[in-house]
Amino acid sequence: MSRFYVSIPVDYVMGFLRHGHYEGYFEAENPDQVIDMIKSPEGKDNLDFYVDDYRVEDIGDLLLEYARIEKMDEWNILLPADVI
Repeated sequence: MSRFYVSIPVDYVMGFLRHGHYEGYFEAENPDQVIDMIKSPEGKDNLDFYVDDYRVEDIGDLLLEYARIEKMDEWNILLPADVI
């Protein structure tokens, strides 16, 4: 028997994004300078946005024509995205 990794997109997802936050690094002399950099028009361009909380209300049909199926061997280790 073999082990397979499967990833199948769906037609749509409906729900709500509840909370999120920006993260990133700035090089500055002091915290006030960082605040000024963030307030500038391009301040958020240097930050990544993360969704912290969401609610899924409905999920569409599987799009099997775009399914990704890979046979695993003893050397394949799948890690969560935040570990990579």
